[in-house]
Amino acid sequence: MLGFVFAAALAADASVWAQLANEQQALFEKVAPSVVFILNEGQQASGAPEEDKRSIGSGFFVTKWGLILTNAHVVRDTTRVTVVTLAGKRLNGKVIERATKEVDLALIRVDEPEAKPLELGTPEQVRIGNLVGAIGHGMGGIWTFNTGIITNNYSVKDAAVFQTQIPINSGNSGGPVFDAQGRVLGVVTAQLSGANLVNFAIRADMAALYLPSFAKYTGSFITVNAPKDVPVLVDGTLIGRGPRVMVPVKKGRYEISALIAGRLVKKTANLPDDLVVDLK
Repeated sequence: MLGFVFAAALAADASVWAQLANEQQALFEKVAPSVVFILNEGQQASGAPEEDKRSIGSGFFVTKWGLILTNAHVVRDTTRVTVVTLAGKRLNGKVIERATKEVDLALIRVDEPEAKPLELGTPEQVRIGNLVGAIGHGMGGIWTFNTGIITNNYSVKDAAVFQTQIPINSGNSGGPVFDAQGRVLGVVTAQLSGANLVNFAIRADMAALYLPSFAKYTGSFITVNAPKDVPVLVDGTLIGRGPRVMVPVKKGRYEISALIAGRLVKKTANLPDDLVVDLK
């Protein structure tokens, strides 16, 4: 009887492991085609590369026509980079914008009509203890998949940042940190030198806040302007506080509200037509 129970327990464990492996493999297959390899050859004004300025990084598609989100430190001060897709396409990338206020984000545009954009998550989904994954090119290991959990939340200067213990190395910068549904919660930005598995990602909605072109081209955010520190609600759920809140949403109708000077102010927004809502 004991042997039967032990065998049954082993079979159950094997089934759980097999299910987890299948889910992880499906998640990789869903996200990986959207992640790109970025080669920065340090182009000078003359067009000649500087050998000591060549570097690699990661990025991911945010539109179907080839807009890529990455780190500002991946593109540095260059205007052109080389982008390679999982399918092996080698594309010329143009750096079209760097984030304001020294936030480590940038946008690259390539001619890729078959781009597969990733869906962005909401700030509320960035919770300590959540299982997350990252795909990038750490130390040149292309399209490497690692997992871990969110270990902390921070506000660094003007940007919202969260900490993970996902194994991350040079070359992962600019890649996505995503949840079990493949929704991007953040962009890999840095690791703490000399520490063990202390890494950081910029929360995904910061892209819409500090990259005007991102909100314009993706149409996946509603910008809500409200008085400073006033709570802003979307369909009755607290999203953030004024003076400016970026709300990641899908196409549809939403009720935006805030309690201002003792009065409940409500407005309706229809995405993609209404990208900015003023609550006064």
